[in-house]
Amino acid sequence: SRYDWIAELAFMGEMRKSSNSIFHVIYAEKSLRSAARLAGQRGNRLVATVHHPKEHHSWLFKDFDHFRRVDAVITLTTSLRDTWAGILGDDKVHHVPYGIDMAYFCPGEREGGRRRCLFSGYHGRDFAILEQAAIALTRQYSDFELWVLSSAPEAQRLAGISDRVKVIRRIDDVSYLDALRHFDLMILPVKENTANTAVLEAMACGLPIVTNEGSPQDYMDAKCGRILPVGDTAGVIEACMELLDNADQRLACGVAARSRAAQFSWDRVARATVDVYEGLK
Repeated sequence: SRYDWIAELAFMGEMRKSSNSIFHVIYAEKSLRSAARLAGQRGNRLVATVHHPKEHHSWLFKDFDHFRRVDAVITLTTSLRDTWAGILGDDKVHHVPYGIDMAYFCPGEREGGRRRCLFSGYHGRDFAILEQAAIALTRQYSDFELWVLSSAPEAQRLAGISDRVKVIRRIDDVSYLDALRHFDLMILPVKENTANTAVLEAMACGLPIVTNEGSPQDYMDAKCGRILPVGDTAGVIEACMELLDNADQRLACGVAARSRAAQFSWDRVARATVDVYEGLK
């Protein structure tokens, strides 16, 4: 995009002025192309973090020549590490997970009296399953409420299901954190994704999650909620009902999720990133 190209030009200007420095492009699929030619010049090193699943490579890249110039590639999931190791070789590719601020994202008291659920995001989400789940759960529970936090066009049709399904295109940080800390369940059906910010934020807040197999498994496990096969509409609905009907299970999942999220605290992720920097030759 024009934005990415202008940003890369500024980035290249900094590389030309510097020496013996490490430069890190954190969204390399969109923000790195020409700057790769400067890797190694004036003693500078170039690190690139990649996000997209391999299924996107056919439309993202004409070739991988620019990536072959970088000194290290960081992947956010183990599956991506294997993919990129096949392209660049094991020595250049490192897996460093995405991180979460465990102090900011923290549990609160869950509210009783209503079954309140949350959905967040748009990339790789399965809105067809979400719609069917919303229909089934509003019929099953008179006290069920779902917030759909998404600007995706597919999300807008969910508003017609019930007045207890609220589609919110934009939400301020305080309200979002409050929902994570006080709602009962995150419903997050996905088709494909890599690191998922919503999953980590929910885990850190002790919010149980119902989602699908794939990259979320690098971050959460079955103790944190329920992980269903991709496309399993009935499984997602059943898992939601199971957890919504059992406060003790939700509490246990929330405690496990918070504990699991601690493995991805920013201090650990920062240390792992620095290890990559220090390993550059």
